[in-house]
Amino acid sequence: MHLVGFESKQDFKAAAEWFRRAAEQGLARAQFNLGGLNETGRGVPKSNVHALQWFWITA
Repeated sequence: MHLVGFESKQDFKAAAEWFRRAAEQGLARAQFNLGGLNETGRGVPKSNVHALQWFWITA
């Protein structure tokens, strides 16, 4: 909801936090989305290293 702005303003920082919580519990979709946010620098500091780590975990 925070990522696309469904029923609220887009908030990439909140989206990243919720994706991180879900990703740490092993949810692959959240891991992939968190990797994408790290790659683009939306809501988190841009980091290709962290993006690649989350993409590898997803795979």
